[in-house]
Amino acid sequence: MKRFCFSLCLCTLFLMSCGDDQEVSTRSFKIDKPLNLQDLEHGQRLAFVKYSADCSDISQVEFLSDTLIVDVHGTQIENTYVLFEYFTPYSDSYDSFTNPFTHTVNDTEDYVLIPERHSSQLFFFYANDTIFKNPTHDLNLIQDDCQLYINSNDPFIGNDIGLIEDFNIGDKRLQNKTVISCEPFFDLDGYILYDPYTIHASHVTWFGSNTVQGWMKLKDNE
Repeated sequence: MKRFCFSLCLCTLFLMSCGDDQEVSTRSFKIDKPLNLQDLEHGQRLAFVKYSADCSDISQVEFLSDTLIVDVHGTQIENTYVLFEYFTPYSDSYDSFTNPFTHTVNDTEDYVLIPERHSSQLFFFYANDTIFKNPTHDLNLIQDDCQLYINSNDPFIGNDIGLIEDFNIGDKRLQNKTVISCEPFFDLDGYILYDPYTIHASHVTWFGSNTVQGWMKLKDNE
């Protein structure tokens, strides 16, 4: 019975996420309790759509069928939550990842700690484990195709916290977002873009293939 209810819930989410007259890039979700970094709570939810592009021309982005849901589950330990990440049934990745990815997060007054992020679709590359709720921005960033720079020559890497006025993926535009980056490893670089309340994008560049893939938050159609 529980398995049936879970499958029914996923199917409902998918039907809400897209229709015959909607482009994937403009899908929206009816979410009663959007994720709020300032006040995490059981039952909060986020939804993301996957995108891909060539690093040299980020304007020609392709929004894919993969839709990722992130649910916040409370625990018996105070200020500790479990994030459930799972694909909607008609995502390309659904058959390969039928079980939710789960990882624990700790909520404090000043930051959210993500110690078990390696199985996460959103945070797997993030070498640090902290998302500050009201960060002090060390740097002002600029975008050049798929990458962010401190200036025209210095890429944004490491554990600094930056602010970008405009971040563009295809026809999507994120404004005045905090950016945290990974310590580069192997052949990738990545960023988390967020504001004091929610996460807006997870963006990874794979240098070996000159491609970028990421997750863009879907609209909360409240």
